[in-house]
Amino acid sequence: MTDDLSIYYNKAAVAEAVGRGDHRDFIGGMWDEIGKLQLDFLRSHGVNPDNTLLDIGCGSLRLGVLAVEFLAPEKYWGTDLAPALLDAGYEREIIPSGLSDKLPRSHLIADGNFTFPGVPRRVDFAIAQSVSRICRSTIFAFA
Repeated sequence: MTDDLSIYYNKAAVAEAVGRGDHRDFIGGMWDEIGKLQLDFLRSHGVNPDNTLLDIGCGSLRLGVLAVEFLAPEKYWGTDLAPALLDAGYEREIIPSGLSDKLPRSHLIADGNFTFPGVPRRVDFAIAQSVSRICRSTIFAFA
């Protein structure tokens, strides 16, 4: 795997963007529009506040902020390749939105191999939007 497959694999580029405060634009922009579309999609497919949601490739929490607000406490889990994006999402989006009581920081996990370390074995729904690479050997099985 080389860093040039996607800018997300370039740790220096991620750190630079986060340092400039561009964590929203770095993940593709359209922060409000896409986050709302994602949550609307999930709700139209039966997600309710008591469900556990895994957001694969959650970035800086474009969906995460809305999902955490909608879901019951501790029901959102997010994974992403870039720890800097997870940190920016938590520090610049979750905390200022007053949602840190509903989302423990431990629910945001750096995971570039799709092994989901620390994620509960049982989740009700999972979403992966704009994930640039999925390991061919990974089978997503959430019962």
